[in-house]
Formats: sequence, C-alpha cells, structure tokens
Amino acid sequence: KTEDQSNPHLSALGYERANALVGFFATNAVIVTNPPVAALFAARPAKASGSVRCQETLSPLMQDLKLPVSEAYRAEDFKPLARHLLESTNYSGKTVVVCWPRTELIGLAKALGAVPQPKTWKSEVYDRVWLLRFGSAKGAVDCQTVQQDFRPLIPPRAGR
Repeated sequence: KTEDQSNPHLSALGYERANALVGFFATNAVIVTNPPVAALFAARPAKASGSVRCQETLSPLMQDLKLPVSEAYRAEDFKPLARHLLESTNYSGKTVVVCWPRTELIGLAKALGAVPQPKTWKSEVYDRVWLLRFGSAKGAVDCQTVQQDFRPLIPPRAGR
C-alpha cells in the first residue's frame, strides 16, 4: 500500500514485489514442484475503496504466463470462489494462483478446506504465499506458508 491509505494502487515497492513474483513462481524450490500455473484469480475491485492492488499484483505474472486474470468474485465472495475452484474440473491437477485481500484470506483458506488452518499476519507483511495441495491423505488440503524472500531495490519505509 502507499502512504496514502485511500490510494487504490500498489506503492512503488508493491510494483517491484509484484514483478518479483514472476521469478518466484518460476524458481522457488517449493513452488516449482507443482504443475505450472494454469489460472489466475484476483478479487474484483471493491466499489467502496476501488482497490486494484490484487489485479496489479498479478499483472506481471499474467503478462509472463500469457494468462487472463479472472475478476469474477469480490473479496467477500470467497465462499463462491472456493466452491468454483473445488467443483470445476478445469483446475484438477493444476496450479491456480489466487491474489486476495489479507482480511478475507483466512475465510478463503477455510472454505477451501486448508489444514492446518493458516495463521494471519500483520497488515504490513506482503511476502507470504499459502500453498494449498489438494488430494493429500484422507482428502485433506495440506496448507504450507512459503515466503517470497523478496529483496527490494527500493529501500523500504513506512507505508510501503
């Protein structure tokens, strides 16, 4: 986020972090053990805030992978998104990247059946990825937290 909390766009550091996701999804040792990314989902911008940070976060990955970003669901519609992801055969055995507001992530993980239930983090932390693997033992959805290990070119300061 920018220092201006009403700004709906990523900060300069946020854009830098978003660009680094391309390398993260291509080289992270934990991530690359999964099938290639086949679909991208971002929360539809909220009418009240107009935040487009989820879309901007996925934009470099979208361009690199030449995949569209679905904005079919609003942040609070995480249950219908989870149902769609779980019931559609389009995603079976594939990697799907979902960029969602932090405030709704626990609900989304729970709706997807994540075990163990992931823990939330401080609002100024932006380098976490929850990796959910479906089809684990006893039908559970294994949830693992992976850090982006992002090293900014722009020195961080408050509000970035």
